[in-house]
Amino acid sequence: MVEANNWQVGGRLTRAKRALSALVRGRHQNLTVRFWIISMMLVLVGLSTLKLR
Repeated sequence: MVEANNWQVGGRLTRAKRALSALVRGRHQNLTVRFWIISMMLVLVGLSTLKLR
């Protein structure tokens, strides 16, 4: 009975770890996408200022 209880707790912890790692991966992916969008916008602004001169 004790072994079964430990397995259930371990299963919950494993699921929690998996959910947390998925959340971190999702946040990292969003950050990366934002970084590239902002970078491209800055490049476009830089190129447009070069053409104006």
